[in-house]
Amino acid sequence: MDVMAELPSGNFTSGWHHVLSTYDGSTRRIYCDGMLKTTDSSYTPNFGNEQFLIGTTLNDANFTGWIDDLLIANRAFTDEEVATLYQDGGISSTQSGAGPTLDVSGGTLAFNSSAVYYPFNSAATLLSDSSGNGADLHVASGSSGTFSSDSPFATGGSIYFDGSTWLEAAAFPASMPTGNMQRTIACFIKPATDCEKEGAIISWGAEGFNNTNTKYMNFALRQQGARFGLFPWGSDNVYMTCTKSDVLDHWNSFVAVWDGSQVSLYMNGELKVGPASYQNTSTLNTLAGGFKVGKAFYDGTSYYKGNMAELAVWDRVLTAAEIATYHRSGAAGLAPGVDIAHLVGTGNVRASNLTVAGSIDASLALSGDLTLADGVTVAARNAPTTVSGALAIAGGGTVVLPAFDAPLATWTLFTASSISGASNLADWSFSNLPRGKKATVQVQGDAVVVTVADAGMMLIFR
Repeated sequence: MDVMAELPSGNFTSGWHHVLSTYDGSTRRIYCDGMLKTTDSSYTPNFGNEQFLIGTTLNDANFTGWIDDLLIANRAFTDEEVATLYQDGGISSTQSGAGPTLDVSGGTLAFNSSAVYYPFNSAATLLSDSSGNGADLHVASGSSGTFSSDSPFATGGSIYFDGSTWLEAAAFPASMPTGNMQRTIACFIKPATDCEKEGAIISWGAEGFNNTNTKYMNFALRQQGARFGLFPWGSDNVYMTCTKSDVLDHWNSFVAVWDGSQVSLYMNGELKVGPASYQNTSTLNTLAGGFKVGKAFYDGTSYYKGNMAELAVWDRVLTAAEIATYHRSGAAGLAPGVDIAHLVGTGNVRASNLTVAGSIDASLALSGDLTLADGVTVAARNAPTTVSGALAIAGGGTVVLPAFDAPLATWTLFTASSISGASNLADWSFSNLPRGKKATVQVQGDAVVVTVADAGMMLIFR
């Protein structure tokens, strides 16, 4: 029994695309350009071992075109690995089925909630703000926004705008970025073929504009799908040119990033334009007002028509990896409560609750709570990982010791505002422990400390 997924039309047959299929023993999945398109668990394949063919089938259904980076693995890839293959063309050997590797390379990686977040994926909560900031929407004009089962993902749904409807919040959301603040705006859209000349997705700022200010922000699809961009005033814009047949009546993710001086535009997780500067300004002055979804506040005809899902705004710059995650799983993939396999590097991480299941080889400042899953491996480093919230030790683990030459050595693994599960440290073991040495790991005040000493040395902890 075949499993098929609807693929993009238009110039799909004249450009490069990444297609992938997995089978985990029960479910078959098909991905296109890093995005899950369909699943099926109704049939158990029975693969034979007689012939191995590339570019054709046993029934002589021949492929015409180009093939690159053909890969067959003896396991099902995770969603994270599929996204990595699509973005980078390979999978790191440190990748684990438990989740992705989070590499914080001297910067700040944030998994905090968004300024506003409208999934539009449930009829019961269609107009609710899922960011926790209380910016629920209501219909401002036209017929009510309609829930649709049409979704960019295998499950869920979207909201349909009929070309005369727009949505507003009861008051301007205080969490929205204004002035020259950094911002990231993201949305999945499936515009109708007769979408207006300027289909505004979300806009806010001054009520009224001219070509000499930067007081409003318009995240829009223009010229009936031919251009997408972030427009801060009438004549000053940064946009990407789109192929209408790829945009109209098709699901795509669009992301715009303002880093405080330049704009970057992404489509389906890939950087298309930027970082680029506006022609006439290097700073914005977006005012707090005029918040609308599905219409530009300054123009009575700039309505959006079509389906919309996963609309979110952040008051920061999303990284390229986070944008790839957004394209793969929507803004929910960046919500508080993140499970990862490996945490490496130095820098800062913002997450309400980060759980590490595999290993930590890092000296980080973590804003939020940290949970060490049972079986985790932690490398002792010269500087600890500082946790502003609570540290939970969920089970046993292993400390990897560095090379040292001293009768007594100590390393602080973590500091935290509170530590639970200290009794589980009795089940921890040590890797690279020199002969003739003994080691302990225990909670001392607000820290988790490893001490290694000569086997005959008496240690007293106070």
